[in-house]
Amino acid sequence: MDSLVASHALETGAVKDILVEGVLDHKVITRIKSQCSCSAPPNIVRVDQDLELPSNFLQQNGCANDNRGLVVAVVRHIKKKAGSASRILGIIDRDFDDFIEPRPIHPDGILRTDFANLEMYFNSREVIENICLFGFGVSPMTDAFYNSFLKVLLRIYCIRLAKKKNSVFVSLELDQYRGFLRIELSRLLFDENRFFPSWLSGKVQPQVLQEFPGKVDEVMASIKSVSDARYSIHGHDFTALLSWLCAEMGGAQIYRNQAAIPGLLASTGFRDDFIERHELFRSIGAFIRN
Repeated sequence: MDSLVASHALETGAVKDILVEGVLDHKVITRIKSQCSCSAPPNIVRVDQDLELPSNFLQQNGCANDNRGLVVAVVRHIKKKAGSASRILGIIDRDFDDFIEPRPIHPDGILRTDFANLEMYFNSREVIENICLFGFGVSPMTDAFYNSFLKVLLRIYCIRLAKKKNSVFVSLELDQYRGFLRIELSRLLFDENRFFPSWLSGKVQPQVLQEFPGKVDEVMASIKSVSDARYSIHGHDFTALLSWLCAEMGGAQIYRNQAAIPGLLASTGFRDDFIERHELFRSIGAFIRN
């Protein structure tokens, strides 16, 4: 971290860095970088593995304890220490920003995804079908199945958002909801009635458990006007459900591990026209070239 600050302080304007949250971000921005000709290409830094930070770094910079918070904290720290002219760019997921109040204010040098997260640039029927065929080695999905896949992901997003809005500090991972997913009549189903007690019993007050499903319904109603599912699906759940589908359908062993899914998305779903089609990638391309 000290060397990163020093490079920007000593060579203001000469050094360019792009900070990203994780593996998919790194792969995608590397592809964007390869499409942009420039004399001094930027370094692409993964905050989850490329930086050594003090244990109290996030707290000192007032940021959330996750990779998104790390990107914001590092950009803020470098701008403060090395000057506002530092050529550093942080890429973060939009996450829940559009649905919480007050809406977060991010520092200069931060770009958010056009959709809820970077994974959503790969959320299309075509990409998912290619993943099933060429990645998992299983039969293509039907329209009904893809729509049910999106419906389950939207519901889990609403659970996460309701959790955030109502300060329910209980983690939510694939291992906790995989047992409540099933495929029936070519549709993906999620058994919420059994899930909520299993997930929350003994971790929250009985009244919270009783009221929480209604809170999820309220969130669901509040985001009904969002017509594009890519604004209301959590990237972690997207990759988790793809790995679950691979296992459930008897697909390739490697992709039953969620950690392998981002690489598959980047190799299967990246399109050369991403820069032309999406504001985020146009802005990144401009930063790389200038």
